[in-house]
Amino acid sequence: MEFSNNIIVSYIEEDNEQHSLFHVRPLLDMNGPVSKQTISSFKDTGYLRIAPDKKEQYSFKERMRSLGNFCVINFFGVEEGAGKIRPNRNYAPQFGEVHQFIIYSDVVQPLPKDLVYEVVTGGVEGKPITQSATPTCYLRNGGRIQGPYNAEDGSPTNNLVAIRPDSPSLFAVTLPNGQERLFYWPGSEQTSSVERVRLMDKTVDNFKEDTGEIKEVAASRSKKTDTQITGFASGRRIKENIKGGMSFKPLTKPLDALRRVMSAVVNNEAMLSDAVSYMLSIPQFKNSVDKRLAKSDKENPLITAFNEQLNSLEAERLRLLMEIEKAKEDEKSYAKHVLEEISAQEKDKLDNITKQIEEAEQSLSSIKKEQSQLIDMRNNIASEISLLNSTPLALRREGEVEPIIYAVQRLREHIQSAGFDISIDSARYLLTLLLLEPQVQLCTATLADSGVLAATIANALGAPYCFCLEDDEHIASFSGGNGFSFAVVSRGSRQPSSFTRLILSDKAEPFGKAYRYMPWPCFYLESYETKQGFTKLLPCDKPISAEALMEELIINTAEKLSDEAEKILDSIIKNFEEQGVMLPVSLYQRIRNVILAVSNHIEGGIIKALDFAISSYLIPFAKNNKIDLYIPEDILVNLHKTKKVL
Repeated sequence: MEFSNNIIVSYIEEDNEQHSLFHVRPLLDMNGPVSKQTISSFKDTGYLRIAPDKKEQYSFKERMRSLGNFCVINFFGVEEGAGKIRPNRNYAPQFGEVHQFIIYSDVVQPLPKDLVYEVVTGGVEGKPITQSATPTCYLRNGGRIQGPYNAEDGSPTNNLVAIRPDSPSLFAVTLPNGQERLFYWPGSEQTSSVERVRLMDKTVDNFKEDTGEIKEVAASRSKKTDTQITGFASGRRIKENIKGGMSFKPLTKPLDALRRVMSAVVNNEAMLSDAVSYMLSIPQFKNSVDKRLAKSDKENPLITAFNEQLNSLEAERLRLLMEIEKAKEDEKSYAKHVLEEISAQEKDKLDNITKQIEEAEQSLSSIKKEQSQLIDMRNNIASEISLLNSTPLALRREGEVEPIIYAVQRLREHIQSAGFDISIDSARYLLTLLLLEPQVQLCTATLADSGVLAATIANALGAPYCFCLEDDEHIASFSGGNGFSFAVVSRGSRQPSSFTRLILSDKAEPFGKAYRYMPWPCFYLESYETKQGFTKLLPCDKPISAEALMEELIINTAEKLSDEAEKILDSIIKNFEEQGVMLPVSLYQRIRNVILAVSNHIEGGIIKALDFAISSYLIPFAKNNKIDLYIPEDILVNLHKTKKVL
């Protein structure tokens, strides 16, 4: 199809409302309907995808919708190399994009009022002609076609003109939805001089009244006729008023012409098929044939030809329906086949990735095993050196990944075997302190019991530990390993270390100047008399990964404190301030972290977690600063650990 300097009436629709996608299909130009061969050259559905022009990126959707279902593709004056139509880079039928070509939206324009007109049957002059696809249209009443009229209100536009039903400028167009529409495109023919004379609105009597006026009117209307006229005029007068000349041979009756043509048409199968299709497209002709068939028992040759054509068309329609159904089945089968191929390809990719992950995990496991062996060798050598030069050494081993509940149960089992009374919730709270705090004070009835508790904790978690009760400022440590590392000391430190300090104490309060710089929690535990007979400490267990426990702790931390817990903490802090002591912001934040970490995992929830935090953080802080800790009685009644320590 030639697009250069052409204007094409087209059918436009929004085929994807979700993404505001539009496509357009050419229907008609001044030479006639766009052929099926041309439509098929656009592939697939015969539509062109409309792409927004860069000048209307923000108004594209609204303008396209304002066009309705009909528009023009206007290439008049557009340079051939402008690239307004090009291949669609997003063409992918398997994913629903079935447009091989795109056209830019700046050449997709509304229908002009004076370019092409739809011929409407059933419209009424003076009333809106809603069924018209064009802004102006012609009305058809039987064999009479007259216009143009404004489709909006049915009013005539300029001068009315009548056109012949057999005008070569009338084109029947089939829309994509199967509807038949008739369009008139003036300019493809000029109105004949005879027709202009017939359309004069003056009778012979009027002409006789004023010869000068007749000549003036005839001369002016020989170029453009207003409305159809009735009456006759002499050949001389016609000749005077029609420039360019004409033939005055007797006019052939349309029926005589049809008879002569039909004798040639019926002997040519292709011509007969086209002729019948054309005549059946005229509603009045088809209705007349139907009536004749209903009245006549015997069919004449013409009717037989029509019936054969109708039967042929029906057979063709059924064949096409079957092909469409088959095409749909083929499409489903192809889509299933494509999906299976894609699934197989993706499965192969997934299998390869899984294999790579397994190989990487095996390599990582091998590296970790080798790393663990090297760390153990390093620690053994470092321990021997430490004995030789009497330097305290805090070592860290490579631990296994275990869940927190497993570490809690092992910690509780070791501590109970050492002769201490500890619940599962207390064991979990102790493990949380060991993970979050750089130093923890162990408070029992005697220093000896505190020392046993420290060693028991280290053995339970599979961690090396060193006793540095005299010189705890020069403890050596090495990097590497993901397990716990402890140093058992007699006092706290002013700065954090790469290991955890376990401070031994027989008092329920912190001591030393270092507490003012970096306050630490105090964990209280009571021993009990065993009745199990001979007991001894359990041996050092396998090391557990502190890093893995820390990750699990963070993932399962509560999001925020309850309003009740916030209120209790605020009242205690306010009481401290009234006594002239400020609670360090860093200590307050650490208290909140501990409460959030354990509140979801202990029996009693947030209140039990608050009880643990007050007893191990706020009571020691109050005692160290020689101030009172006031807690209302209605709150204190639920804080069992706090009541015991107070």
